[in-house]
Amino acid sequence: MEGILGEKLRGEIRQIAADFGCELVAVETAGAGRGLTVRLVIDREGGVTLEDCERVSRDVSPLLDAEAEIPHSYHLEVSSPGLDRKLYSVEDAKQFLGRRIRVKSSVLVEGARNFSGRLDSVDGDRLRIVDEVGGKTYNVRFGEVRVARLDVEWPDSAKNRR
Repeated sequence: MEGILGEKLRGEIRQIAADFGCELVAVETAGAGRGLTVRLVIDREGGVTLEDCERVSRDVSPLLDAEAEIPHSYHLEVSSPGLDRKLYSVEDAKQFLGRRIRVKSSVLVEGARNFSGRLDSVDGDRLRIVDEVGGKTYNVRFGEVRVARLDVEWPDSAKNRR
């Protein structure tokens, strides 16, 4: 991945996103050869609009065509992280202290590889997740997390009825 989009090119993409008031959260690739997809995940205060994605895509596309070392056609996707957004790094996780998250771990943590709860703290590279329902506390190194996502928390519809 780093060979396709080096740090200089990522910096330029980060700046394009910033010019539109967005933050480049992640660069992902999927597939290979002519089926390669380059996915840019952007975010902004108040959420990302379709227009934000279109603007970033329009400005990044010619940059990738000119500077990326992709020897064949590819698909470019620009999207928001979504309601159940992935936590891409320890720094990213720190933004969501107190929120419910779902974790898939590569190692057993308190007897489980899949668990959820409130992100209680981030200490160095360790996440502390407290499951209020199950009564367990999970401490896991971010490097041992296969994927961590925000849990979508909907307002209690019964409380909102009149």
